[in-house]
Amino acid sequence: MPPAKHTEEQVKEALDKCAGVLLHAAKALGVDRTSLTRRIKKNPDLKEHHERCREVNIDIAESQLFELIRNGQANAIIFYLKCQAKHRGYVERLEQTGKDGKDLALPIHSPPRATSMEEWLEQNRSEAAA
Repeated sequence: MPPAKHTEEQVKEALDKCAGVLLHAAKALGVDRTSLTRRIKKNPDLKEHHERCREVNIDIAESQLFELIRNGQANAIIFYLKCQAKHRGYVERLEQTGKDGKDLALPIHSPPRATSMEEWLEQNRSEAAA
């Protein structure tokens, strides 16, 4: 295996500059994304650094979300409550009930059972043709 083209520090700098986005960091380093991904997976320090970069992005996104909430953006408020306040009942569920909240009456259709190989083949030929 050939020696690494870039030092560990150069890879970390590229990850920092590109906010941990591997495609952009790889382009900045002049390598393909697959090679960079493989190198990060093999090196615990690079893997940890990449995870830290991604955590910073999450912090930034959370800060922006809270800013939207403070500004009264309804969609941000609803999103936050659905994700973080399920224990208080802010959960969206699909109700699957019939008329007036009763159980759904779902018809169950089962084809007649074949009693011979010829009958089975005939049933399956007609289903395939349909």
